[in-house]
Amino acid sequence: MNANRKRTLTISAAALFTIGCVIAFNLFNLRPNEAQAYLNLARLYLQSNQVALGVAAMEDALKVEPAHPMALTTLVINAIDTKSQTQADSLLNRIYDQPRIDAQTIAKITGRYQTQFGKAP
Repeated sequence: MNANRKRTLTISAAALFTIGCVIAFNLFNLRPNEAQAYLNLARLYLQSNQVALGVAAMEDALKVEPAHPMALTTLVINAIDTKSQTQADSLLNRIYDQPRIDAQTIAKITGRYQTQFGKAP
């Protein structure tokens, strides 16, 4: 890939990230009590490898909607991957009570937990 094309792609990615952030922040103003705006922002951060900001946005989504399945599963996977067992245990308890998270997803998460911590949750 030539240098000009690479620079154009980099600028385009940065522009898309900025546009996505503007849209997410506009959603905050329109619907401040809905988790979706936080989830959209988290997705943007995670896609741009800004994991800490993505995790913080997911945590904000849970403040608005404490049982949101996407936020719960993303945060428990992050807790497992970062070896934060206490946080993983707490989030797993919330996942077990969430009927919108299917058994297959729970099985994958508990398998990941067992691999990371050497025991079943």
